[in-house]
Formats: sequence, C-alpha cells, structure tokens
Amino acid sequence: MNTMNRDRRVKGCPNEECPMHDARKKFSARFNYCPECGSRLTFVCEKCFSEIEDLGPEHRKCRLCEAEEAEKKEKAKYVAKDAADKVAGVGAAIAVAALGGVQKEGVKQAAAVGGKAVKKAVEIIPKVIVK
Repeated sequence: MNTMNRDRRVKGCPNEECPMHDARKKFSARFNYCPECGSRLTFVCEKCFSEIEDLGPEHRKCRLCEAEEAEKKEKAKYVAKDAADKVAGVGAAIAVAALGGVQKEGVKQAAAVGGKAVKKAVEIIPKVIVK
C-alpha cells in the first residue's frame, strides 16, 4: 500500500445525540456512516473535532488550529533565535577576554582569563535558554 496517496483526514459523527459524537470518536476518511446511529460522517479537525470543509486530502485541521500551530512555530523560531544570539554574545565575550589576556599577561594568564569567562558562560547560558 502506498502511504503517499493515503487520505489521512478524519471523520466524525455530526449527530449530537450519538455516543460516538459525545466521545469524539474519529474514523478513517474511507468510512461514510456512523456505526452507532447511521448518520453520514463529516470531516472533522484532527485536533479539536470541529467540522471542516472537504478541501482535499491535505486539509486536516480547522483554521483556528492551523493558526495556533503557526503561532507556536513562529514563537519557537523567535525563542531559538534569541537564545542563539545570546549564546553567540557569550562566545564573543569569551574570545575577547581570552585575546585581552594574551595581550596583557601572556599565554598562561590568558588561559586563566579564558577559563573564568567559560565558567561565567556556563552559569549564564542555562538561565538564558530557560527564559
């Protein structure tokens, strides 16, 4: 069976008096009638069970759930970018501290300065990422 062409939409019973509707029982797209009450099944959102229009096999969520998902993706991108920028800033501070140590005190002292900067970064990074 070719899974690329498989219709992954779900159907639900629209009859509000049916136990299958109350239980939000989801059926495969190939089923047409409710086994409990015999009502014609309709396409429903795979997340919230609200009725959706038949726009093709790719349409599986209602507009509200699609908008919520897009918003979560945008927020995740923003949080990841913000964390990466802060981590990059810490990395730049480590490099500047190490180079400053080389210019002022020599290689052995630069290693100590770099080590202190790394310890500070280890303390800061988890706090930055958690926010």
